[in-house]
Amino acid sequence: MVSARIPGIPLYERLGDATDQNNLIELERLTNPRVQAEKGLRSFLRKEDFFLKGVSSYVRAGFSYLAESRFGYGAFPVLYTASDEQTALAEKKFHWAKRLRDHHTPPTAVQDVALLLSLSGDFHDLRGLQKSFRAVYRPDTYQSSQALGRELWKAGSQGIAYTSVRRPDGECLAVFSPQTITACARDAIYEFHWDGQNVIDAFRLDRR
Repeated sequence: MVSARIPGIPLYERLGDATDQNNLIELERLTNPRVQAEKGLRSFLRKEDFFLKGVSSYVRAGFSYLAESRFGYGAFPVLYTASDEQTALAEKKFHWAKRLRDHHTPPTAVQDVALLLSLSGDFHDLRGLQKSFRAVYRPDTYQSSQALGRELWKAGSQGIAYTSVRRPDGECLAVFSPQTITACARDAIYEFHWDGQNVIDAFRLDRR
């Protein structure tokens, strides 16, 4: 699930005269990590990783930005996916709540677009191993899980399958290698309602 805040009409189309559009587009491309990656000017991928021909721009974007996460410490990209709708919603509710709480956001509603992915690869499997990897599964800190992610990423792992921390009945996958994503289709939009303290509801709006 990715943010639906990206406008249907790019910002630069609302600025300047029509004659300035090409210059504005080129200026935007100079600072857009996804576009830079597509041009081969910038990449966070390992030498053995690559994008499949015709891959979705959503997939490219997922591997064009760096951020801290359960198995990533901000030095390499990780794309996260869930095994089913309810698990994806549970994970997004938690992360939206943390982000909005950290920014002292007043009551509001935010929207995400769901993406349906097909994957094929060799992944390290931690599903059902919470007792053996207690530190990795801790809900309140990523210290141990990030250390494991760094070790496996450097060793060439394509990713990590694990039991969802936010919904134990579900499963998640942390993807290190974009070539394991064989298809990506845009699905429904979901709206999350924030009351100032918690995400209290999530509604499926439509299918696009």
